[in-house]
Amino acid sequence: MGEQISKECAQIAEDYKRAIESGIPSWEGDAAEAYRAKATEIAEQIQSLAAAVGVSQAVQGFGQLVATVRGITRDLIADVVGEILIAAGAALASSWFTLGGSLAAFTGWAVARGRPPRARSRARSPSSS
Repeated sequence: MGEQISKECAQIAEDYKRAIESGIPSWEGDAAEAYRAKATEIAEQIQSLAAAVGVSQAVQGFGQLVATVRGITRDLIADVVGEILIAAGAALASSWFTLGGSLAAFTGWAVARGRPPRARSRARSPSSS
């Protein structure tokens, strides 16, 4: 729909420019020059409106991209938090048998799981020491 609006605006601007050139060829004087100058300015503004519709579509596309990235990020965070909560429950339930060792192991695992992938790979690489 935006593309159609853009084409229509461009067509209107072009038609208006032609009307300025051919519609009043016999009109002369200061008033005629002032009219032609103002009418040309209006035609250029209509032409700019056609370009603005394209920019509007680009901004709308970027908005959709941001919404998609936001949704993916929210889902990833929810997955990690869910994983951590399940593991915390398991560690707490088994802490009676492990005398708290499972809580210590869970804490180390949760910290490592919560780190971004790059931080995890840097921590593992021998050249980082």
